[in-house]
Amino acid sequence: MVGQALGKFAKRFATEPEAVPATFADVEERKVDIGFEPKTPLEAGVIQLVASYRVSYETCARVSFWLMRTALAAAVLRLPKPWAVTV
Repeated sequence: MVGQALGKFAKRFATEPEAVPATFADVEERKVDIGFEPKTPLEAGVIQLVASYRVSYETCARVSFWLMRTALAAAVLRLPKPWAVTV
């Protein structure tokens, strides 16, 4: 499902003998115990998770680039570092 949401598919490799071939999430006991009922279908949740991760990743990349560029400019021009200003 994640590969489908990303539009990329992982290569399958031979698994180790002790690896679990498949797992399944079963929420039936939670329905009985605490009345839990999932509101988002699994497929939609995976798509939302991938979209959220992409936004977070792009934001972090932009901030990292800004910090790197600012630090480089401060070093080259011998400017005070904006993140080291004390108030």
